[in-house]
Amino acid sequence: MTRAISAAGKQGWKDFIAPLLDADKMIDPLTGGKLTPARLQESFDAVFDRIVTDGAIDRVPSRQRTGRGALANQRQEHRFLQFKDAESWQAYSAAAISMPG
Repeated sequence: MTRAISAAGKQGWKDFIAPLLDADKMIDPLTGGKLTPARLQESFDAVFDRIVTDGAIDRVPSRQRTGRGALANQRQEHRFLQFKDAESWQAYSAAAISMPG
C-alpha cells in the first residue's frame, strides 16, 4: 500500500482522498479546533510524508537504537483521517492498492 501511495505522488493522493473525507469531523492536532482549509492541506502533506517514509520523516537522527514502539502507537494516521462513511473508507482501501498516479 505504501508503494502505491508513493507512486501516486503527494498531490495525486491528496486529490484522491480529499473527497472521501469528512473534514468537519477532523480535529486540528495543534489547536484542538476545526481544521482550516490551509491547515487541512498541511495535515495532508504530513500524513502523506509519514505514510511513504514509514514515519522516518519524524525521527531525529541519533546513535541510540530504537524499536518501532508499541503497536497501538504505530500508524495513527487512520485516527486523524475521518472518512465520510464506510463506503468511502472501502473505496480508499481498495484503491490504495493501485492508487492513480
